[in-house]
Amino acid sequence: MLKMKENNININRIHFLYEALARRHASPEDKYLAILNEGLKAFDLSLGIISQIEGERYSLLAVSPTRGDISAGMVFDLKNTYCQQVVREKRIISVEHAGTHPDFNSHPVYIGMRLESYISAPIWVREKLWGTINFSST
Repeated sequence: MLKMKENNININRIHFLYEALARRHASPEDKYLAILNEGLKAFDLSLGIISQIEGERYSLLAVSPTRGDISAGMVFDLKNTYCQQVVREKRIISVEHAGTHPDFNSHPVYIGMRLESYISAPIWVREKLWGTINFSST
């Protein structure tokens, strides 16, 4: 019975994401937030970000939930983000306990925000790494 319930939840999430992406008149920002909010529920994490990467610039296109210390429109040096590893390795990165991981426990993001859980994937557009989507939590 549990497996059937999980399948229904996954089908509902996929359906919700499809509807959010297929809406003709929704802004990109609305679509980004729909994707982030669904990901936050799926991963049970507290912060979702969609970013665009241009050279060494990491621009926040969407942040959910909206917070005072981090919001859409902010720009950071890529080297000061966890996503630098995703961009460098061009693959999904997932860390459950950043404080015990040698690539993360001395990172500026860990020191400043204490984000312990992190999962991120590159976003590819026309075979070029365009940005990242990531979810994290303390």
